[in-house]
Amino acid sequence: MDYGLSYVDTVYKVLENWYIAFAKLTPKLVVGILVFLFFLFTSKYLSKLAVKIMHKIFPNSKKEGSVVTIIGIFRFIIMMMGSFIALEIMGFSGFLWKFIGSLGVAGVIAGVALKDLVSSIFSGMLIGIDKAFKVGDYITIGNHSGTVQEIGFLTTKMITDDGKKAYIPNQVIFNAPFTISRHHRKEELF
Repeated sequence: MDYGLSYVDTVYKVLENWYIAFAKLTPKLVVGILVFLFFLFTSKYLSKLAVKIMHKIFPNSKKEGSVVTIIGIFRFIIMMMGSFIALEIMGFSGFLWKFIGSLGVAGVIAGVALKDLVSSIFSGMLIGIDKAFKVGDYITIGNHSGTVQEIGFLTTKMITDDGKKAYIPNQVIFNAPFTISRHHRKEELF
């Protein structure tokens, strides 16, 4: 009995089964890859649209790096949706559900770790929408008084009475009482 020939036959049969399985899977793979590419290119254009919307809500935040961060997060979410849909089309839903389960655990960990950052971002968005104060207004928040120089996603920058720059987290502004005086301006600061 020739064992070398039976091993070659076994390897050949395994490779033949893989080839048949791959041939059956190819149409699903092609469609899945096309769907993923669609979401990849769509995320680029939707993120550009989101930049325009964010600049309309926060006209003074064009220099702030947090705009880039928000758009990156938005693009990542769109690409993840495309990945999930593509995996489902390709028939890898078992992997998909295991991955989603691990995302739930990771989401809880990230939520605890990033709660202050996310709170400041949402507070900044609400401040931008509410427009309780604007650039140039003289405000008092807790121990800080000064003229608002810039309202960003994460912080509001103001020039204090003694000429120093103060960066107040938007979360603090949103949760603390503040007073506004639109007529009190320090001329030497401008």
